[in-house]
Amino acid sequence: MKKIILQAEEFELTVCYKIEEIAENWSKIANPQSFLDVSYLLALEKAPPVDMKFLYVMISSHGKFIGKLYFQILPFEADKSLKIEVPSICENFFESLSNYTKKYLASKIKLTSLILGNMLLTGQHGFEFTDEFSIKDQHIIISKALKSLFKHPKIIYNSTICLIKDFSETRRISLDNIKSNMEFYEFQIQPGMRFHPRPAWNDFQDYLNALNSKSRLRIKKAIDSLKDLSFQELSLEEIENSNAEIYQLYKAVAENVGFNVININPNYFSSLKQNLGSKFKLFALKQEGKIIAFFSFVIHHEQMLAHFLGFEKKGNQKEKIYTNILINHIEQGIKNHVNTIDFGRTALEIKSSVGAEEEKLYCYITHRSKLYNKFLNKLLDFLKPEEPWTKRNPFKEN
Repeated sequence: MKKIILQAEEFELTVCYKIEEIAENWSKIANPQSFLDVSYLLALEKAPPVDMKFLYVMISSHGKFIGKLYFQILPFEADKSLKIEVPSICENFFESLSNYTKKYLASKIKLTSLILGNMLLTGQHGFEFTDEFSIKDQHIIISKALKSLFKHPKIIYNSTICLIKDFSETRRISLDNIKSNMEFYEFQIQPGMRFHPRPAWNDFQDYLNALNSKSRLRIKKAIDSLKDLSFQELSLEEIENSNAEIYQLYKAVAENVGFNVININPNYFSSLKQNLGSKFKLFALKQEGKIIAFFSFVIHHEQMLAHFLGFEKKGNQKEKIYTNILINHIEQGIKNHVNTIDFGRTALEIKSSVGAEEEKLYCYITHRSKLYNKFLNKLLDFLKPEEPWTKRNPFKEN
């Protein structure tokens, strides 16, 4: 499909389906901290998640490009994405009834979603504007652009809902500001977990020294549990040769999380390595020549994004391997002099136990139908998964 030009009140939208068609102008509006680089988006296009499509929108005013929007389009079947277990009625009648109702409702929700942002990453990675526009102005322009896109359902593959993700506390959307254009609902799922290496740390030993004695002992035991095994970085050729092993380990973890809407392409990791080079790293743990665990991350300026991982589920080493994956991220973060490690929004308690802190993230959703939109927030509250957890602090008291 070729470029499409739409009007959004006083703005003009240039819509494309391939990043190469718009790469030159796309790169002119850039934020060094963003994951909207052409190289990353190209890697994702070459090995897209199952059934995912992409939409790129350049916004112009008076002949000048002022912003860009990045959309992922994805079919959503709630019963496949939500892992809702129905316990025996004899065990807990009310929990069983509630979960049965959730499971039934989830089986009826099948739609195409328009996502402003990236479902493979935590954080706001859906738009950028030139410096003259305030956060409030940006949100208003986005709402006007979405209003225009919803008027052309074929362009957005007949998407019926739009999700905008993930906003920090200081960048939340004021719903009153955009109400005249679009009716959105704000909601939270789980917080993101973020780790901040201290400026004084020069190596991993400095991190260990900052821990209280109980946490330091626990982490040393986890390291010792691997005996003489250690994670080693893989080259592009090694990733390509081990694609099948890596993908199976990823699936072993991904298929057991409480909520999952993404099924990545088996060639995703090699595509990232090929397009991002040294910015993307994948480390594998081998035993007798076989990969039994791996983790990956992206280095982007002074931040590290902890990316997909995988490990064998059998045996009693699962938690210790996962702990080693987390502390290897920390070690690599210190080596690469990053000021933050984004650990994502799963396994909150164990990430807290190595020093990650919670970060509230806000999402926004709307339905193309005004009638369905009235019930959307209640349905979200009923279906959204919960993960109770206890906050930990592994560091010495100041």
